[in-house]
Amino acid sequence: MEQNPLEKSNKTSLNEVSPIHKTRGLVITKKEQIKEIVESPVVKACEIFWDKNIQTYESSANSENIKSGIAWIRINFDTLSEANKKIALQYGQPYEETMNAGQMIELPISVKENETVDEISNKAEDIANSFKNQKAVWINGMTLQEHIDWLNQRYGKYPETATEIERLKQPGVWEKENTEKGKYFDPETQMVFSSEELFKKWKEGSESVIDNMDLKNKYSQEIIDYVWKRLAKEGISNADDVIGTRDSIKNEDFEKFWNSVKNEDIQNLMSAYKNNKAKQLENFETYKGKYQEGDFVPELGEMLSRDTSWWDDKISDLNSLLK
Repeated sequence: MEQNPLEKSNKTSLNEVSPIHKTRGLVITKKEQIKEIVESPVVKACEIFWDKNIQTYESSANSENIKSGIAWIRINFDTLSEANKKIALQYGQPYEETMNAGQMIELPISVKENETVDEISNKAEDIANSFKNQKAVWINGMTLQEHIDWLNQRYGKYPETATEIERLKQPGVWEKENTEKGKYFDPETQMVFSSEELFKKWKEGSESVIDNMDLKNKYSQEIIDYVWKRLAKEGISNADDVIGTRDSIKNEDFEKFWNSVKNEDIQNLMSAYKNNKAKQLENFETYKGKYQEGDFVPELGEMLSRDTSWWDDKISDLNSLLK
């Protein structure tokens, strides 16, 4: 990977990098924390994962890794998009974290004693860059009612719990206490987040379509049919002015079209794919005694197959475009 001339070069060798002993699974609430709790050879890679909304769990890239010849970054497998799960499985197999944090997967980085921080960093960045942007599904806010439900479930048998709940219900108390603790309170949703940065990531994932131009171009000609149908139901007769035409959505109306696409449109196309997948399997069961897999079936006008990966890949792609 080419070094950015504006970035300071780090020619320190790996055997000079001391381990940072931090508790595994430490929740990162701001990007700036990464350089404080992650060892220098994998800081940039972890920052890339942060920007792509992929949750890192633990990493190791220091002098102690020389003996095994492997540094690593562990990411939360359970919260990966389907597309990113496929990528992650190229590097290893998920395992159940003993601290009940779900399934993790380790991304190995080969290291040698004489390698520099820059050299290892470049290899780690290449791995991080192989992943795709996704929604930050691992981020959650908490409402006052959710906190009350938690209190009742855990401490409901104690008389003082009811008193505490009544105190929290007083106007402004829930917001004030969490703000004083450095958390972020969103007045619109009445939810508390560990930081404003996490809130912005959560909001972006809940409101915006992932910016993936290749996938958008790949499916725009199919999705536009569903957008047209929805707009017609809504009584909009000038759809071409609203979203553009089948030809213009590829170029000058690209942004206008995709800003108009709703989850409903994407999900309707996904449903069509799922129906086609189910029909393919149904046809296989119906004709498997008469034809062999891979045979052309005149009655269907297609080959007999139980391999649904073509439909599965399309469904996975569309999941990446959901708002």
